[in-house]
Amino acid sequence: MWTSHRRRHSSNEMTQCRVCKRVLPASRFYHRNDTSKGRRSECKVCLKTRVQRQKATPHGRMRNRERSRRARQQGRWRANERRRAPWKRVPDVTAKARRAVRRALERGELRRPSHCERCCESARPRCDGRSGLHAHHHRGYGHPLDVQWLCTICHNEMHRALPPRRGT
Repeated sequence: MWTSHRRRHSSNEMTQCRVCKRVLPASRFYHRNDTSKGRRSECKVCLKTRVQRQKATPHGRMRNRERSRRARQQGRWRANERRRAPWKRVPDVTAKARRAVRRALERGELRRPSHCERCCESARPRCDGRSGLHAHHHRGYGHPLDVQWLCTICHNEMHRALPPRRGT
């Protein structure tokens, strides 16, 4: 019946409530794992009345309002996440296409050209030694290896000319 981290109690064990000073059976006290007896020191009735009195104070009302406001916000957040769920698949498709290009480059199936396919300018190497021609533009995510190699300037211009994607 009891878990191993709680101290086992017999059903006929009696405990005194620290508030009302009555001696009651252990079943009339809430569990509490951080105490030596494994039970709260005040009985369920005394604890409930203390909580009700505390909630009636201005501070208690404020805490209660704050708690319910957080619950409402969390509910709204979850509803918004469900509404956004279909658009979450879009970045997965783009990430999959980028990974396919990266793997093809590593395997030697694709070769990074030395110049931009749009403006024919040769790309300056970046300060870290990598090619300045790092932007590849996918012509369609259905064919991830069908890419157009562009310099950063041409890539940004091309995206400005495209209509914005739905959901972003």
